[in-house]
Amino acid sequence: MDSFGRILVGTDFSDSSHAALRQAASLGQTCGAETHVAHVIDTLGENPLVEAYRVAINDRILIDALVQESSRLMKTFINRSGIDEGAVKSVQVRGPRPAHALVDYARKEEMDLIAVGTHGRSGLKRLLLGSVARAVVAESDIPVLVARERIGSDTDQPVQRILVPLDLSDNSVSGLRAAHKLATLFRAQLEIVNVLERFAFPVSLTTIKTLRDLVPDVEERVHQMVVDLVKDLRGPYIPHRIHVREGIPAPVILDFVNELGCDLIVMTKRGLSASERFVVGSTTEKVLQGASCSVYVEPPVSTPASAA
Repeated sequence: MDSFGRILVGTDFSDSSHAALRQAASLGQTCGAETHVAHVIDTLGENPLVEAYRVAINDRILIDALVQESSRLMKTFINRSGIDEGAVKSVQVRGPRPAHALVDYARKEEMDLIAVGTHGRSGLKRLLLGSVARAVVAESDIPVLVARERIGSDTDQPVQRILVPLDLSDNSVSGLRAAHKLATLFRAQLEIVNVLERFAFPVSLTTIKTLRDLVPDVEERVHQMVVDLVKDLRGPYIPHRIHVREGIPAPVILDFVNELGCDLIVMTKRGLSASERFVVGSTTEKVLQGASCSVYVEPPVSTPASAA
């Protein structure tokens, strides 16, 4: 990621989509990107109400009506977000599945980033990741910004503190590079977190309970490895801090976000132990579910096998 030339914002006109548009527009303004705002028109009529209308009227008439209504709602949506309508390009995308349609449009239009909102569910204390946002992250081969407004924060406040988990895998190092470039754009501080994951030792090793028991200076070693990786980053110096903790990755990461007041988390789809595709139950998915701020998801590093 050298910079962002073209950004796609997916919207269903919900309140959560406003955060995606505002944050994408802010990023686009910072790096001079062209921003497209897309609404997906469901052409298969999975909505029962749409299917009911199909019984009575011609498909062509229905699609035309949906396009007109989408255009009206799009104009209202952009104005409500406080964005100059002339600063973005609004488009209607047709397809049976919103996530697939957005990802397909992003590929065809050579977008550099997709931004989507995530939905809160009534009755729950924390926000849950919507099915469309999850599917976009799973299918996209370009970075995805899952935007969420921090409760009680100024929506116009720029990103000031970025947290990046680093497990020393090639994928997480790619995430570190992406975080460094975002921090450069926003002039933000980096908080680099390495979690020494707990794992079960053989029963016979009863005196060994943690990784520190096996390698007493493990924190110092990991800290130095992170220092060396930061030194290898290209570009200007970015203020940063390195944190090494022992525990379960997702809860530790989420605790750091709240403790440090981070505005953005930068992660990759895969670390050392996960499969190549984004899966439910992965650390990235758990962080997306529980994060109180926006999450930028970097695609996995391409390998010769996967690139073929």
